[in-house]
Amino acid sequence: MFNCPTATEPLPDWVYLVNAFCVFYYQTMDAWDGKQARRLVLSSALGELFDHGCDAISTVLITMTMSCVLRIGCGYLFFININFMLIAFYIVQWELYFTNNLVLWYVNVTEGQLLAITLNLISFMNPDYFIQETTLMGYNLTYGQLVILPCAAIAISTCFTAFIKVFSLNFSNSAKLKEAVISLYPCFITSIFFSIWAYNSPNLFYPNCYVFCVAMGFVFGGLVGRILLARVTKMTYSLWYYIQVPMFIGAINSFLPKKIIDEEMLVIFYCCFVVVAYIHFALCIIQDFTAYNGIPCFGVTLWDNEEIERRRKRRGIVLPKVEETEKKNN
Repeated sequence: MFNCPTATEPLPDWVYLVNAFCVFYYQTMDAWDGKQARRLVLSSALGELFDHGCDAISTVLITMTMSCVLRIGCGYLFFININFMLIAFYIVQWELYFTNNLVLWYVNVTEGQLLAITLNLISFMNPDYFIQETTLMGYNLTYGQLVILPCAAIAISTCFTAFIKVFSLNFSNSAKLKEAVISLYPCFITSIFFSIWAYNSPNLFYPNCYVFCVAMGFVFGGLVGRILLARVTKMTYSLWYYIQVPMFIGAINSFLPKKIIDEEMLVIFYCCFVVVAYIHFALCIIQDFTAYNGIPCFGVTLWDNEEIERRRKRRGIVLPKVEETEKKNN
């Protein structure tokens, strides 16, 4: 982002390779951590919160990075792309909250990360590839803009399938269905007010698009973290949080001919405020969960085989013994 302040500049060649490697490493570790925790009988609600909490923040960071790779510019397409991805991530967690089952669409996170790796490698070989223009239905679009269109369609499809699953499962339960609909309020209110703010203040958004979108991403991350916490602790999911207050102020202030608050200072303050608030939220959750469960946060307790078997039985995990498996295979 430092090398691409307006999301239109070519990046140094090494950035594309490092970015591709980082996405690959993140994807691999994100897939392995849960399996390793279950193998060692170390899986917990804290691990799930960690996993999805990191995913919530990486969504906005990876999407912004890919906008720089595609060189689509700090315009409304930049904002819309990030907005769609954040909404889709929230809706997936909302679906999990009301169905206790996470079944993603045919094209989902893994395919998106593989696409990100591929796009970085293409840009490494030809940095100007995605600024080449073509015509689609009478409109002149760059290849980078064309890539955004199917990504947005996939995000919309993910939301649509989640709506169908939640509404079909809770259709006969009017109280649960009403709760599901109301629980969408934080997501769409956040999206609408940030959109109003960006639309009314283009002179603010263009030079501060990264700060603006990071603030929006961390607000969505906070909402996702709280809906995750509500699910694993069986708590009630609140419909608004204090981290949304500056968003309302910014949107209302954008309507005024003469701004009461300097918008650039407000968005910088908001970005810093919401990042600190998210870190504080994460530290509080870590402290409470580790104290309650008597487990370390960044440590692994290695038990002997007997202790592992006892813990598996306590959790109802039944694994076939190696000898019996080999006999069946033979």
